[in-house]
Amino acid sequence: KIPDNVRVAVAKAIEVSRLHNTTLSRVALQFALNNDAIATTLIGMQTEDEVKQNVSLIHRSYSSDVIKLIQLEFTKIKGYKRSIGLAENDDT
Repeated sequence: KIPDNVRVAVAKAIEVSRLHNTTLSRVALQFALNNDAIATTLIGMQTEDEVKQNVSLIHRSYSSDVIKLIQLEFTKIKGYKRSIGLAENDDT
């Protein structure tokens, strides 16, 4: 079960994204694309449309205010981890 505080933080982050005419996943992808500490960003796409959508985000940017507002929500749940998939693939 996902804790209530995590659900609330994610809901607020989604709302911030919507207020800025975007989605949380697009902002997250943009953040990763512009973060030198993240070596690999675009993996696991299954369709040509997914590739096109993701590549189009490379040339788009969101204001640092949007990213800061979203990060603020996620700092409230820092350290939360939810593992999915096979245990042998979890390297954290």
